[in-house]
Amino acid sequence: MTRRQPHLHGVDAGPTLGAEHEPAEALTTWIHLFTELLASKRGLASALHSGDPAFSGLPGYFLQRPGPTLAALLEAAVADGAIRDDVSAEDLLHAITQLCQPVPGRAPEHNERIVAVLLDGMRSPAH
Repeated sequence: MTRRQPHLHGVDAGPTLGAEHEPAEALTTWIHLFTELLASKRGLASALHSGDPAFSGLPGYFLQRPGPTLAALLEAAVADGAIRDDVSAEDLLHAITQLCQPVPGRAPEHNERIVAVLLDGMRSPAH
């Protein structure tokens, strides 16, 4: 699994990743950074899907802020033929946050492994 590079910080790393890596690698690295963010903020993924009015603005924030970055990386990877074209950035954000909800008795590495399975399933059959 790709680990965060010292000069890259979270979801803001998209443009840097896109410039320094092949599209699929940039997308995968960004998703791993996002997964690490969710793991470092235990309960964040659950709050995103809680339906609790106290967190009502949180899902919108995650669609507005990292959404465009993820969309650009996803679009580049699809255009490159490395990633299937039937998943939207919004679908992917929802899937990742669902998969990153804390699992009792499991460390965050469990969630990272499950997200890696999702990423493998998104690869274009030719790759």
